[in-house]
Amino acid sequence: MSFTENPHDHIFQASMMDLEVATPLLEAYFPTDLKRQVDWSSLEVCQGTFISKELQKHSTDILYKLKFAEQDAFIYCLLEQQSKPDKLMAFRMLEYQVKIWRHFIRQHKKTRKEAREQGKNIPPIPSLPLIFPIVFYTGKIAPYPYSLDFLDCFNNKNLAQQFLFKPSKLVDLTQIPDAELQHHKLAGALELVLKHIWDRDMKIIMNDMLEKGIWLTVLNHKDGEYGEMLLNYIINTGDMASYPQFVDKLISTVPKERVNIMTIAERLRQEGRQEERMNIMTIAERLRQEGRQEGRQEGRQAVEAVAMNLLRMKMKPEEVAKVTNTDLPTVKKLLEEIKSK
Repeated sequence: MSFTENPHDHIFQASMMDLEVATPLLEAYFPTDLKRQVDWSSLEVCQGTFISKELQKHSTDILYKLKFAEQDAFIYCLLEQQSKPDKLMAFRMLEYQVKIWRHFIRQHKKTRKEAREQGKNIPPIPSLPLIFPIVFYTGKIAPYPYSLDFLDCFNNKNLAQQFLFKPSKLVDLTQIPDAELQHHKLAGALELVLKHIWDRDMKIIMNDMLEKGIWLTVLNHKDGEYGEMLLNYIINTGDMASYPQFVDKLISTVPKERVNIMTIAERLRQEGRQEERMNIMTIAERLRQEGRQEGRQEGRQAVEAVAMNLLRMKMKPEEVAKVTNTDLPTVKKLLEEIKSK
């Protein structure tokens, strides 16, 4: 409830705090088909206001608590006196109701905390209470010109009705098979990393992503920035005991200009992982050496293995050639090998 020197607001507040005045008034405007479920003897005034400061000069409110269908519920009353009615009043009322729910949640959190500290039985987390909003309008423009249906705040009410107050779309990555996520292209890499970030050791999924060509695609996107971001996230957040071995394998597969090994090494240095740092530095040093026939051979074999996986996933040869930095004739030859088996 807000207090104001405005005479209109003052008479409304003073009167509506008197339950002998408020009860018959609220009962008169309460939904007829629901009145029988209300225990009007339980009606009580709640302290506080939910109106923003800039609007308190033109509005006042009062909140009541009561039993409805044997559950706690609220009636929220707003006295509106703006000289120019608010077209988005329905939205404002929704804001006020959300504030009431937040206040309700805070109060119960406080109660649960106190019970825990005192060694008492901790009450269960409550469901949100119902709120019955009522707007009393006394403005100069009559009758009130706007709808109080929140859906009327949108240009396309029918379209809004299909989305608003519906269950949010849940994407539970823990329940989606990895094979399905792998088909989401660049976004699939993010989904797989987020899904497995809490794994005891991410080696399995990381190697699988490498063999399927996912890391190759990621590290070729925007000069490797996206891949760098994912790798750094894994280093800082995930648990991967064999990370140096994975990076070693990654380097032999992905064109070296796409991977900033020094950045990864610096990340490891900052975390104080001495053993991993030395392994990464060894890998980085090996990259700097030119002309190592063994390394080139292993690199070609790894890249060809990735290319074949991409071809098996129905990626076009031209795209595979671009992603793996392999000439098109070689890719087509690999495709023929797949078809011949």
